[in-house]
Amino acid sequence: MKILKAAQSVLINRAVNIYVDMRDTVDSVEGYREHFGDMGEMIVKIESYQNFGDICTAIEKEEFSVLGLFGDDEDMEAFLYDVKKYMEKSNK
Repeated sequence: MKILKAAQSVLINRAVNIYVDMRDTVDSVEGYREHFGDMGEMIVKIESYQNFGDICTAIEKEEFSVLGLFGDDEDMEAFLYDVKKYMEKSNK
């Protein structure tokens, strides 16, 4: 599996989990549309990346802070670990 696809899958899974967990904060049908529309926009953004380096740069620039990735060394290390584990799991 290519590292780009693995990184995108890790981020998408993270986005879905976070947005689903946060659904309790939404109090109307319109709120749900907006909330999950934001998730959709995040997924489109994630899928638009053409190389792994650009994803890492975006994380460093805190472009995924809504996903709990604030660009510090610990977050980057955790993200890289998740990508590695995803690739290992996918190659079995």
